Amino acid sequence: MSATQLFEPCQVEYGGKPSRGLRIDCGKCGKVHKIPMNQLAHGQKEDQQNRIATRKFEQSGWLIGNRIKDHRCPECYAAERPKPQLHVVADEGKARELTKEDRRIIFAKLNDVYVDEQTGYSASWSDTAVAKDLGVMPEWVKQIREENFGPLGVNPEIAALISEARLINGQVKEKGADASRLMSEIDKVRAAAQTIAGDIQRLAARTEVIERKILQIEKGLRS
Repeated sequence: MSATQLFEPCQVEYGGKPSRGLRIDCGKCGKVHKIPMNQLAHGQKEDQQNRIATRKFEQSGWLIGNRIKDHRCPECYAAERPKPQLHVVADEGKARELTKEDRRIIFAKLNDVYVDEQTGYSASWSDTAVAKDLGVMPEWVKQIREENFGPLGVNPEIAALISEARLINGQVKEKGADASRLMSEIDKVRAAAQTIAGDIQRLAARTEVIERKILQIEKGLRS
């Protein structure tokens, strides 16, 4: 690791698979945090990599120092920082503006993951995914994509999955209708069977009555 690099390279689990990443160590308590870190197209300078990683770690609450030993985890940072004093800020709450450096970083990433206007993004990538990977606003990614690359498009793999899902959904509806018809037929058969069972019970009861009367007649004839 060079003197200018603020974070150590490491391996992390990303999407269920091992991936390249960066780690940060708290200079006070030693806590470790890792993030996936993809290289930009055509290589990536250390200062640019540090800038992107810094945004990601800061989003997780870390304080990034000028040296590795100066990094602080959210807990240590909260314990060390002075309590805020009430004061008036002229542009408080104003969002950070998109800079030329931001544009260059986003453009380089889009050049790596955006296929063409018909296809759009390559598999698993989107405006939101690019923004999360770079630690920038999704609106910035959308703006630069629309200005320099094209529309979202329809990824062939995603389109195929959507088509398959629609086909399966149609088959599920058909099978559901078949099942409903069968259940209706079963209900009719069950009702018919119950009617027949009731008829059998009534006939059996009548048969018993007739048999008793026959026995009484036979007994009277013998007396």
